Amino acid sequence: MHKTHDPSLFDILKEAMEVARQGNRVIEERNIQVLVGQMHIVKGQFEEGLKMFQQMQYTKDLLKILDIVLSHQGIKNKNKLVLRLMEQLVYPNPAAYRDKLIRFSTLDHTNYSELALKASQLLEQTKLSELRSNIARSLSELAEDGENMDTPKRKSAINERMEDLVSALTGAVTTPLDVMKTRFMAQGSAKQYQGIID
Repeated sequence: MHKTHDPSLFDILKEAMEVARQGNRVIEERNIQVLVGQMHIVKGQFEEGLKMFQQMQYTKDLLKILDIVLSHQGIKNKNKLVLRLMEQLVYPNPAAYRDKLIRFSTLDHTNYSELALKASQLLEQTKLSELRSNIARSLSELAEDGENMDTPKRKSAINERMEDLVSALTGAVTTPLDVMKTRFMAQGSAKQYQGIID
């Protein structure tokens, strides 16, 4: 029953995030990203609980237990593989893997801390490259439009664009901090870092 509701809820949030992104509503987009991150944390906790239940369920079947143990021992190698894939596939175009990076960045178990950190860095890189594109586009439009404007109108247009760019920059910088804050809160260590990330 859980699996039938899970994809549609994530799809709805993904659509809401896209609408917020297209409408330049940075705060709403950031809040939805935090919500999605928290949902992935809860989902991960349910999955870990299910694994524990399955381990207890198959105590008579030693092969099942052995498979689970071997799978958990291979986490280090799996992490190395995923990190290599990130370096080869994601670095050239992190925007194409944005949803996966968001999911990886919300992993809160210590076994996955390196993956979460790398995903957060790539997400930040994506935001900054989007910001660079927006700045370049805005400057290009200002240069084109500026030729036909008198000085007060041009000044007003420049001020308007600069305000838009500053709000975009704020969104690009605060999102990674929000991800870290959410992760610390999920681990119960938010008090330890209070004041540093607030």
